[in-house]
Amino acid sequence: MNVDTGAIASFSYSTDGINFLSIGDKFSMKPGVWVGTKFGLYILSSIQNSKPGYVEFDWIRFEK
Repeated sequence: MNVDTGAIASFSYSTDGINFLSIGDKFSMKPGVWVGTKFGLYILSSIQNSKPGYVEFDWIRFEK
């Protein structure tokens, strides 16, 4: 997640920690019932099977 001046947020991901690809559109963070942005991780598969999948992350970096 990257937050620019004016509280404009965007999300991206990387498989090598160097090259990042944007996910979704940029959006403006605005106060409301809950102030801030929620962060979550999900696993999706394009292969349909009867067994549940999983994912392992080595690290997640948060910077100010």
